Amino acid sequence: MTAHKGRPAAGWRLGLPALAALFGLALAGEPAPVAAQAYPAHPVKFVVPYPPGGGNDILARILSPRLAERLGQTFVVENIGGAGGNVGTASAARSAPDGYTILMANNAFVMNPSLYASLPFDVRKDFEPTAMISALPMLIVVNPKVKAGSLAELVALAKANPEGITYATPGVGTPQHLATELFAKQAGIKLRHVPYRGTGPAVSDTVGGHVDLMFATASSVDQYVKNGTLRVLGTSSEKRSPSFPDVPTVQEAAVPGYSADIWYGVLVPAKTPAAINDRLAQAIAATLAEPEVKEKLASLGYEPKVLQGKAFGALIDADLVKWKQVIDALGVKLD
Repeated sequence: MTAHKGRPAAGWRLGLPALAALFGLALAGEPAPVAAQAYPAHPVKFVVPYPPGGGNDILARILSPRLAERLGQTFVVENIGGAGGNVGTASAARSAPDGYTILMANNAFVMNPSLYASLPFDVRKDFEPTAMISALPMLIVVNPKVKAGSLAELVALAKANPEGITYATPGVGTPQHLATELFAKQAGIKLRHVPYRGTGPAVSDTVGGHVDLMFATASSVDQYVKNGTLRVLGTSSEKRSPSFPDVPTVQEAAVPGYSADIWYGVLVPAKTPAAINDRLAQAIAATLAEPEVKEKLASLGYEPKVLQGKAFGALIDADLVKWKQVIDALGVKLD
């Protein structure tokens, strides 16, 4: 894994000498608090490391106009896709640490360091966490022909038929793939992976009965659950989803301690002044508290979940360890 020269050696927060320098100097030599009050003085680039239309892009475009109103400057969404999010993330890592480039990441951010042999950035050293903004639970859905009416029955069926049950994903190394394998590992079962190129084909083949089950975002399978062509057995979140209050979590129904939401959050390049990063975090938290934003996110299946600064950094650190164990156990590596 490659780190850029001049970046802090370890940890999410800069050392005291560097902090002192940053608080003593700001953009154009002003004191940091004054710089933070003046921030932003020109448009902010909001990097989405995926093509338009995905979860990162949707959230960035919901937040951008609200942040613009709140902070008085335009937030421009720039999609830089490629290599599972790594191209755009590397671009953000190389940007000036001044608050004018921010990154919308999801939890592929903590999976990719273990999936790829090398990356052109270091998630610990090259970024400072600003705020986690949302969690997106996955639903565990099965084709109706599967003889399991609950997660406990699914686990029992899988134990009786090792690798006889198939599951679809949008591809190898995706959060859906890893979440399913984590479930299988913790449940003590073996499932057979059938990867597809994207969510659409995976859902279609699950609906068609070509594969037995999949872990999928609510927005991608909601219509099929409602019309009965898919049966939902559980949700991957720690707590029941407000959108599906009658659906049990995996941990309450079958596997204690399991959780595997897809999360989304904002980060800035390392060495961004803390006062500017805090101003961004506060603006994001205030935006997510707006009733219209809450309603919009809920309609799309997102659950606002704000973790600022160090708390978000602690989640990232924990997930780096969690997913490394899963990926190493699978022996999955991507180019």
